[in-house]
Amino acid sequence: MNNPTHWTNFAVALAGVAAVLAGLVFVALSVNLERILGVPGLPGRAGETLIVLIGAVVQCALLLIPGLNHVALGVSLLVVGVLEWAIVTAVSVTGARQQTAEPRSWNLARVIYMQIATIPVVVAGLLLLINASGALYWLAGAVLWAVVAGSGNAWVLIIEIVRDAHYRPLDQEEQS
Repeated sequence: MNNPTHWTNFAVALAGVAAVLAGLVFVALSVNLERILGVPGLPGRAGETLIVLIGAVVQCALLLIPGLNHVALGVSLLVVGVLEWAIVTAVSVTGARQQTAEPRSWNLARVIYMQIATIPVVVAGLLLLINASGALYWLAGAVLWAVVAGSGNAWVLIIEIVRDAHYRPLDQEEQS
């Protein structure tokens, strides 16, 4: 099942879903930019969300390149996955260390969610290099999880930032 042609419908559908969600995050940024910039950790959350969603689009696009053999696809996914993982890890760990009004467990969960969206891409790339059975299922899991995590973060950046006191600048929290 490492034949990318068997994954065409999945790749087309999920690339579209991830691209739409990335667009929604850009809308959230434009609508709530001042508030997002004023709350520690939220600019990073927006950035990591865009990286994971655009990463999912790129990963799906790689599956759609005609004639790509398992080695070329494996190397491509490995490069994209390691790059995405490194950036998202740096951003999410930095964000989790910032003082916020959010409970610590929320920040930890966010770091874990981003790892779940990136590490399986690296695993898929490595498994494709050795043509191990089921490699593309790891990629499918990563892409699906990117959509789930991206949806949750989009919700925070659009709705919760306005509604929930945990997403207020710390100086406003002290004045309340």
